[in-house]
Amino acid sequence: MNLIETIKFNRDKRLNGEIITIPWPFNKLNNVIAGIQKGRYYLVSGGPKSGKTQIADSLFTYNVIDWYLANKGKTNIKPKIFYFTLELTSEYKQLMLISRKLFKDYKKIINPEKLMSSYKDFIIDEETTYQIENIYNTYVTEVLKFTEFIEDAKTPKSIYKIIMNYIENSGKIYKKLITTKTGEEIEIFDRYEPMDENEFVFVIVDHIGLITPEKGETLYQAIADLSSMLSRLRNHYKIIPVIVQQQALEIERQQFTYKGESIIDKLKPSAAGLADNKCTSRDCDILFGIFSPDKFDIEVYKKYEIYKLKDCFKELSISINRHGKSNLSLPLFFIGDSNNFEELPPADSLDIIKVYKFAKDIENLQLNIKSITN
Repeated sequence: MNLIETIKFNRDKRLNGEIITIPWPFNKLNNVIAGIQKGRYYLVSGGPKSGKTQIADSLFTYNVIDWYLANKGKTNIKPKIFYFTLELTSEYKQLMLISRKLFKDYKKIINPEKLMSSYKDFIIDEETTYQIENIYNTYVTEVLKFTEFIEDAKTPKSIYKIIMNYIENSGKIYKKLITTKTGEEIEIFDRYEPMDENEFVFVIVDHIGLITPEKGETLYQAIADLSSMLSRLRNHYKIIPVIVQQQALEIERQQFTYKGESIIDKLKPSAAGLADNKCTSRDCDILFGIFSPDKFDIEVYKKYEIYKLKDCFKELSISINRHGKSNLSLPLFFIGDSNNFEELPPADSLDIIKVYKFAKDIENLQLNIKSITN
């Protein structure tokens, strides 16, 4: 379809009551950025242990999965998720799914290590074991029908090959002949017609700094190659690339001992602070950042009492948005053991008192792991 045909096509779908984007899990975010769209390249960045994998999963895995399963039969959108997990195993990613679902369905906070009864003083009780089995059989098994956690593709070319193989088997690629300035005729990409126009194909890479360079390449070159390939997949085939990229360690080290708002701003994730290769910020459509004030012993941040919330407070920021507003942020409540994020109420509202108490309860649970399943 050409541009005008696409505009009319989308309009007709909306008039018919169809959904053409996947909404974000946070209401305030939906007011700023149109939902997850085909042909958008997303980048998620944060410092080491800041929660960048967790927020990327929350936005582009858990959110997509839960929305799809809740709206099955009501929407024509079908997700297909290729998750290249360069750091964690496929088994561990499934454990993370179970931990989150345990909290969502049963309000139990049990991290993946505890699910495996790995701690000296903690063994999963019989009731929770039954709940885990039920979650796996009814939820995880369903998720794995359209989600692939891929461990063994670690080079740019191997990742690109897997996605291109899927594209070629899921639609038709048309090419055209052009004549170069030297008079040579060459074949180039013209258009792509997928068999299912409603399929949203995600390519998630976590994290890009762990990519294995091709023989003779540096990590810098490998990241540039992969980002270029992902851009091509976005532009030609409307793939949705999502990469997780760490912020440079030296950025944090230089500012760690300083205080003051101007210094705090320098600690936040940014395009300038991307580690290993900043070309990804030029290629992406939207750059999300995740910031944890507790990591830097900041006691009060934007009126929130971080000394009470501790690591439960995270700030989601939008540093780059090529299709709308940027330089915006959203305060979130984070339960690390359950990989769960929720929007925080305003810092001056009465509801924040309940949040502070809940954060204290979570801290107590972490200090006494035996009490978790009580």
